[in-house]
Amino acid sequence: MAKTKLELPPRTSTDVINLSDTVEFQWLFDGAAFMIMLKGNTREDIDVYIDANIEVIQSWPDNTKFFSFQNISYNNVGMTPYFKKRLDEAADTMLEKKLVGHSMVLISDTLLGRSLKIVVGWFSRKAPVQQHWFTDYDQALETLTNLVNED
Repeated sequence: MAKTKLELPPRTSTDVINLSDTVEFQWLFDGAAFMIMLKGNTREDIDVYIDANIEVIQSWPDNTKFFSFQNISYNNVGMTPYFKKRLDEAADTMLEKKLVGHSMVLISDTLLGRSLKIVVGWFSRKAPVQQHWFTDYDQALETLTNLVNED
């Protein structure tokens, strides 16, 4: 749908990159995983967030497990029809790429956060990547670390 022109850092970079005022990106574990944080809920925010995810998915090496840390825990981030539509695009891209792996999803421990889990949980039935849900950042990062190290 919308395609934001993004400049993702090389996989060897460990720098946190501001893709916009509300979206941060970082490679983890020498490029074996990435973290992306969404801090806003406008269409522009969602476009940058989803377009970055799609760009990473499309460039993910073949026959390599996919690992991500999706931080959507900011209190103003909620599910909208537009966000759901863009999530569907990301899921379709994962299916086309035939990715398998794991995604840590950090949400806020609020009604808004739980509503995200319901809708994004539907997304996870469509996408081949297993979703792991957290309200605690350290637990999410520890689980991601363990999964990457198992691979």
